[in-house]
Amino acid sequence: MKSFEIAGLPPDEVNRFVSGEHSDPFRVLGPHRVGDDLEIRVFRPDARRIDIVLDQHPEEPIAAQKIQQESFFCATVRNATRDLPYQIRVTAWDGSHYLTRDPYQYGPIMG
Repeated sequence: MKSFEIAGLPPDEVNRFVSGEHSDPFRVLGPHRVGDDLEIRVFRPDARRIDIVLDQHPEEPIAAQKIQQESFFCATVRNATRDLPYQIRVTAWDGSHYLTRDPYQYGPIMG
């Protein structure tokens, strides 16, 4: 596992999120622009593996890297826009898998 660094977020903010003390999960999770790329961040304690499945190219999933023991995953989609439609393929600890939408994909809808 690589050290726990997320582009644009200080480590203490990430630690507050993992410990349940962060007030804005949309700042940490979901898709975020990093230069010309899109970094998709997922926190799934129920997952052994996470793949990002693009709606336009479902046959070419992008494996997310597990970057912390607390089940935090990140995947980079090269040259993608913020509104990229995708799903998350979760591989559970028992080996089963399923597709789901990322609730943080759409951004906050209430102020």
